[in-house]
Amino acid sequence: MAKAAWLTVKDESGNNVTGGTAGTKTLKIGSSTAHTGRLQRTSPFSLKPTAGGTQVNKTIPQLSSGDILLIADPSTVPGVGMNLLVQGVSNTQKLNATISGDGFTIGFLEISTDDGSTWDTITNNANIPNDPGAAAAYKFRVAVSVTPNTSPTSRSATLTVTPKPGTAVKKTITQTGIIHS
Repeated sequence: MAKAAWLTVKDESGNNVTGGTAGTKTLKIGSSTAHTGRLQRTSPFSLKPTAGGTQVNKTIPQLSSGDILLIADPSTVPGVGMNLLVQGVSNTQKLNATISGDGFTIGFLEISTDDGSTWDTITNNANIPNDPGAAAAYKFRVAVSVTPNTSPTSRSATLTVTPKPGTAVKKTITQTGIIHS
């Protein structure tokens, strides 16, 4: 039985079918893993009867999960200034990160396709090389540089991440003021 690793084949009782059993069977075809890619994936599926007969060849589709863009809520940052990494998950082919607010700037944008073991810098607002989101969701992080806040009052900025395709997600970053003695 030829098929992709994510495709499962079970009998009426829910037992895995690996081939080699005689008799008439009703098969249930499904997936062993959720598909987080933006595009539909397919698997070839072939069955050859054990007692002669013609091999059956089919293509089994699994629908995509649609566009994904999730961003963690950034914390309040101290007034002394710092570099902040805001993390998220997406499967879109392009990410555009912008920030509005005095003292806040975008540093870099990175993605990881191996659950955070390695990170690759990508160009902001440009197609991501090899479009990894077509097949699976990836992690991303946006570096935000925050200058020292010399005021006793807090200030804030809005981080906007716009995917292509998809709808922008906005998060507020607040920086505390410096306490003067």
